[in-house]
Amino acid sequence: MTVDKAATTPPLWLDPADSRTHRSNTIMTSERTKGTIKTAKGALNEGAGKLTGDMGLEAKGKVQQVQGKAQRGLGHVQDGLHKGGGKAS
Repeated sequence: MTVDKAATTPPLWLDPADSRTHRSNTIMTSERTKGTIKTAKGALNEGAGKLTGDMGLEAKGKVQQVQGKAQRGLGHVQDGLHKGGGKAS
């Protein structure tokens, strides 16, 4: 009689040794979250500026997108330091 390996192996989401199942891989740091929100706001402002012909609002949206991307990058750096055992200040 052969044993079906799939029947004896726990589901991937139950395996604590598998790095793909660790919750920390899916949780965004607050900086990443703030950056994502700022980027989205910027895209909305840029679109609204284009739609209404408001060059100031369009420019503000572009600036917000750049700021948001930079903030997300900071969050990624913090995540890398956290995973590496360092501490971000």
